[in-house]
Amino acid sequence: MAADRIVVSEFGTAAFPDPCKTIFQRFQTKFRKLSGKDLSDSCSVSVGYYGDQLYAMTETNAIRRIEPMDLKTIGGKTLISDFVAINHATAHPHVSEDGTAYNMENNYRHKKGPHYVVVKIPPTFGSVGTCFNQAKIIAEIPVTNTRFPSYYHSFGITKDKLIFIESPWRLDLLKTFKTFWTNQSLDSTIVWKPILKQNIYDHFLPIKNGGGGSIEKFFGAGDEQ
Repeated sequence: MAADRIVVSEFGTAAFPDPCKTIFQRFQTKFRKLSGKDLSDSCSVSVGYYGDQLYAMTETNAIRRIEPMDLKTIGGKTLISDFVAINHATAHPHVSEDGTAYNMENNYRHKKGPHYVVVKIPPTFGSVGTCFNQAKIIAEIPVTNTRFPSYYHSFGITKDKLIFIESPWRLDLLKTFKTFWTNQSLDSTIVWKPILKQNIYDHFLPIKNGGGGSIEKFFGAGDEQ
């Protein structure tokens, strides 16, 4: 409100350039938008514990640790991408009985093209540092169409399996890159692509042993049932 303009782009709104900046400074800003530090600072989708650390989350790689007693933020944003190679994550991780958290996240910079990844975050109790210091990727699923990774709100989990559905709601990566130059919001980059192959994956999680498991395609659209 103090700036009298939208300063940070959100899902349905695009930031308005600072009128006080020169043309060159505005051009530099286009590149800074690609950095997690300049992404949305709104973590208003969900809250949850990682061990004894409470975080407010959204569907980017930026989350905020908050104090449970008064809900004040602790420090600045925590960028998950500082600890594991991801670009964004769901706001709905699953927590197992021993406190270990699992989340589905995306890596668009994978050497073999965009991948969905499963991240494991062991519980942290009484630690001053963030629990994400122990985070690691335990499984990777290649995107069926590298330009159109699936949008997903959440995923399923049991005591020994993780279920991930690659739906026809797709994120157009080319459009996403263009939004940084055309000042469009991210909602314009989500497209419906029923003609693309969709898969349902089983990921076996030996949670009791704390390790990863194998990825198997459980069902693919167009496969015989």
